[in-house]
Amino acid sequence: LWPERLQSWAQLPFRGQINAAIPDLNGFAQLFGATTGDFSGALSAKGEVDLVGPEASGRLAWDGQEVTFRGVNLNSLGAAIQLHGREVALENLEIRHGEDFLRAQGSVELADGHRFSGRLTGAIGDLGVYAPLLPAAWRSGKIGGGATFDWRGDGTRGAHSGTVQLFAHGLQLPVAPFRSPLDLTLEGSYSPRDIFFRTFRLANERFSLGGFLMLGSNFIELQAFELSLEGARRGRGTIFLPVSFERWRTTRSWLAALDEEQKFDIDLSFDQLDLAQLGRALGEDSFGSGVLDGKLAAFGLLRTLQVTTDWRLQNVGTEAAPNAIDFSGRLEGGRLEASASAKFGISEPVSAQVWLPLRLEKKQLESGGWLDPAAPLFASVACPALFLETLPNEWRAGHGRGLVTGNISWNGKYPAPAVSGEGDILDAAFRPPPPWPEVTALRAHFQVAENAAVIDPLQGNVDSIPLDLRGRLSTSLAGFGLTIFPGKSEIELLSQPPAGAGFFGVRVLGEGRREGRPLLREALVRGTLWPAAISLTITEQAGPDTSSVLQTTYLSEAAGPAAGSFLLRVVPPASAEGFGLSDERKETR
Repeated sequence: LWPERLQSWAQLPFRGQINAAIPDLNGFAQLFGATTGDFSGALSAKGEVDLVGPEASGRLAWDGQEVTFRGVNLNSLGAAIQLHGREVALENLEIRHGEDFLRAQGSVELADGHRFSGRLTGAIGDLGVYAPLLPAAWRSGKIGGGATFDWRGDGTRGAHSGTVQLFAHGLQLPVAPFRSPLDLTLEGSYSPRDIFFRTFRLANERFSLGGFLMLGSNFIELQAFELSLEGARRGRGTIFLPVSFERWRTTRSWLAALDEEQKFDIDLSFDQLDLAQLGRALGEDSFGSGVLDGKLAAFGLLRTLQVTTDWRLQNVGTEAAPNAIDFSGRLEGGRLEASASAKFGISEPVSAQVWLPLRLEKKQLESGGWLDPAAPLFASVACPALFLETLPNEWRAGHGRGLVTGNISWNGKYPAPAVSGEGDILDAAFRPPPPWPEVTALRAHFQVAENAAVIDPLQGNVDSIPLDLRGRLSTSLAGFGLTIFPGKSEIELLSQPPAGAGFFGVRVLGEGRREGRPLLREALVRGTLWPAAISLTITEQAGPDTSSVLQTTYLSEAAGPAAGSFLLRVVPPASAEGFGLSDERKETR
């Protein structure tokens, strides 16, 4: 006669004493969904219940013996439930491990509304002891620190409120920003409408971040925001985002959590914020380097959002020439106007401008249609003279050196604006890690036409062997395609990975005569930006017959099952005479 509703428990015609023992807590817990091995130990309960008298009454207490949960010993586990009329009270719930404890008490009415009140307190000396209870992905990282907490609440299921306090010291978890020990302070109150933390602070001896934090049903607000580093204030402001924290927590999507009928209100400024110093204070490498100054102001509904922003980042990178990057932008009436300039050492400034028509509606952002195809757009990049040696070391792939000059612009309507421009790479050199070859004396000219860049010439020394190539580069918002052809010389494929395998390098053996090996006709490199992926398609010619070709596709090293290298040999024009290949290739190209 199990009751269908909670309030009918007190109406069961039962009176008596209860004495029960559960010798196998692991097996018992599995009945309620626990995993095998989660629990061990035993549990006993005793008490008496009277549901026959005019007013229900009773008391049931339980106690654990040698209980462990996922390998954590519980030195004590006990509690009691008191029944009085239509009220159930939890008395003296206590769970202990060493000096750590969790205590709870409270009451709830069984009548409609289920009015309740309760309190939960606890203290943990070393969070690392409880690593087996944390998410599996965290257990291999550093976990530590202690905490005390206190929660009090009362109300009904539909209308309740309470207070929360959490003080953590030396908290360390394998997630940002807790990779280095931090102290966390949260003091606040909550209601059905919002959670307000009158004290919100993250800090260690080098860093602090704090303010007044409010989490509403459809907004997140951080008032009196202040960021300090090495004792000096480096950032401040106010942030109001029309975003539901609860919806973001369940969907992990900021866009899904956005309420476009609420207004943004952001006013932020940063002054001499050293990003490398900030990263060291938090144990993070992802903050990069450089000293940041800037401000951001945004206000309004998403569809009518107004934004103004100005930023300056100086001295990016390690062991780099003095450099500075400036950016400014303005958004109003659905039109974004932005400009940027970057100065690296003795190089001439690289500049960029953009005008974009935006459709700032949630449905357009969700579908990827945030660019207005009915209005014109414009973007340009000008690079008068950039010496690769002046770039930050972290930006110089293969320790590149040389000179880059040129310009490119996009003008028209999305998705097919007209692209024009040209550029040159002069006397460039790259020394990537083995097994990739060293490239020296690289010279290339780019001419953009019909939304693709023709690369002619593309010449240089690969492993000290002169190589003459031609190429074509096409790009889109999703990725790119780079096609490379042999130029005046033939290229023999001496060795290559099996079809479908991965590739991780190219080596050039040297120059020589034709030996009947397959000739490289074309190499096509395709890539996507998100998710990042690269593939290589090789077109080879087996003999004098130019129509006899074979295509083989290889995956990037990360995706390939059995990665290998390409071994090439250059056949100068004089060595290929008599085969009639050069003229035929030009005709078929």
